[in-house]
Amino acid sequence: MDALQSFGLLPVHAQYVADQLPGSQRHARETDAEALALATDVLRSHWNHPAPISTAAAGTHVFIGGPGVGKTTCLCKWLAQAVLLGGHAARVWRLDGRTANMAEALNLYGEVLGVPVERSWPKAPAPAEELQFVDLPGVNWRDSGAVRELGERVSAAGPAQLHLVLNAAYETRLLLAQAEAFAELPVTDLLFTHLDEEPRWGKLWNFVFGTNCALGHLSAGQSVPGEFLRATPENISPGSNQVIASVYGSARGR
Repeated sequence: MDALQSFGLLPVHAQYVADQLPGSQRHARETDAEALALATDVLRSHWNHPAPISTAAAGTHVFIGGPGVGKTTCLCKWLAQAVLLGGHAARVWRLDGRTANMAEALNLYGEVLGVPVERSWPKAPAPAEELQFVDLPGVNWRDSGAVRELGERVSAAGPAQLHLVLNAAYETRLLLAQAEAFAELPVTDLLFTHLDEEPRWGKLWNFVFGTNCALGHLSAGQSVPGEFLRATPENISPGSNQVIASVYGSARGR
């Protein structure tokens, strides 16, 4: 239990995982490292959500979440990987909400990548093979009216993948409350940012157990297009530190 909680699991989820261990292992006095290793198979057996969306998946991708969580940075990372590394055609919509969208960086990245950045929805649909990214201002998740209004705005845009962006450096219970606030929207997956500021990546397992959403992508730092990859059980399981460190550099061990 203590080892699982130090790994980042909330007590309720740590107890659940501990209860899933065989009896002889559940009551043995392992070291923290051994206890986490024993729990790894239990954790991975619960990774039963649909596969996360690939960065090359065509269609419309809308980034939603609270103010300042890193939506625009994630969009830029995804966009750069898709265009520079994947050679895909793309288009970006920088739209206003209740407040003006002040993400001027989108225009800069669009110019560098040769990607159009629009300020209003087109009258004609974009080509089916084109990746389409939508950036919206952050929404006060405590304001249910604002969340409903966001849902209506997104629905009017037509079929889309909704990526709920959460700042992983926030306290876990606050993040779960944010996920619950946006639960009335058809969220496709969760995208976690600021992982260079949070050493306990195991806390992300609380969202495997505590929500109905898939974990989509992980982001650390501000560099574009780097430090952005798909979430997998291996990335956030016990013993993954070396793998993660090799991808994210100093994201761990701070």
